[in-house]
Amino acid sequence: MRTPLKSHITHNLRCRVVVLLAATLPSQSWAGIGVLPLGFGADSNAMAGTDMAFSNDPLSINNNTAGIAKSKSAQFSTAIEGFGMNGIRHADSLGNDDRSGIDRGLLVSGAWSTPLASRSDITVGLGLFAQGGVGYEYKNLNTAFGNSDDLTALFGVFRLAPAIAWNISDKLRVGFSGSINYSEAEQEVFPNTSDASSGFPGLDIKNMSGVSYAWRAGIQYDLNDQLWPTAPTPS
Repeated sequence: MRTPLKSHITHNLRCRVVVLLAATLPSQSWAGIGVLPLGFGADSNAMAGTDMAFSNDPLSINNNTAGIAKSKSAQFSTAIEGFGMNGIRHADSLGNDDRSGIDRGLLVSGAWSTPLASRSDITVGLGLFAQGGVGYEYKNLNTAFGNSDDLTALFGVFRLAPAIAWNISDKLRVGFSGSINYSEAEQEVFPNTSDASSGFPGLDIKNMSGVSYAWRAGIQYDLNDQLWPTAPTPS
């Protein structure tokens, strides 16, 4: 009677090993750097953005502003995020096959918050965020006109956001933040090849920028200690 049971256990173990190995096999995926990053700071990125319900540090000004009311003291947080892009290339029938010159960089964001001295249930804050961007840069590409020229497109967004949050109770918090958004862009589409007589309008845009304004409101409610673990009270 023991042999079938042993065989069944061995079979299940082998199946699990196969599934585990299959899950660890490398697979190809495609992605790009979007205008809005997934999260800000190590906690936010580790939670894949779900920290909207659990945020409590100043960087949450750019996520769920209500979270800054969770803290009982002044805080300052900064996020330094490096990024790299692979496979950003330009290839065509003119013999061009180049990798973009803009394929890595560094994003820096920071934020501060503090409860008011006269109203500890009210927290104010200020954040400065590298909101995101896209871009590529190819220099000296061969053109159909027999010369070499540049093809680039760069776009970036930065945000300054003051915020205020109210800790209504131990479980409920609400927050509000306004933001000043600054964006800048430049683009080149074979500017040195532009020729009205041949009907080819090149493009060279420099120092293009703009300012916009936005706001956001947030709310947090702790259902119970299991969904929001709290630190033990010192005895």
